[in-house]
Amino acid sequence: MRLLLLPLMLGFSGLVHAGDTPAPKVLRVLTYNIHHGEGTDDKVDLARLAEVIKVSKPDLVALQEVDRNTTRTKKTD
Repeated sequence: MRLLLLPLMLGFSGLVHAGDTPAPKVLRVLTYNIHHGEGTDDKVDLARLAEVIKVSKPDLVALQEVDRNTTRTKKTD
C-alpha cells in the first residue's frame, strides 16, 4: 500500500496589511490507494486502513480504488 501525505503551504498575501507577517497556513492532504481495502496480507480490513488515515492527521483525504457493493469485498462499502 502506498501512502502519500502532502503538506501544502497556503499564502494569502493580498489579505494582510503591509508590515504584517502572517503565520503560514498548512493544509495536510493525504492521497491513498486502498486497493479495495485489501492489505499486503490479503485481508480486507477497513478499520486498519481507517487507523492509518487517522494517525496521519490529514485535513483532506483522497482515496483510490474504493469498492461499492462488489463481491470481492463481500459487498462491504
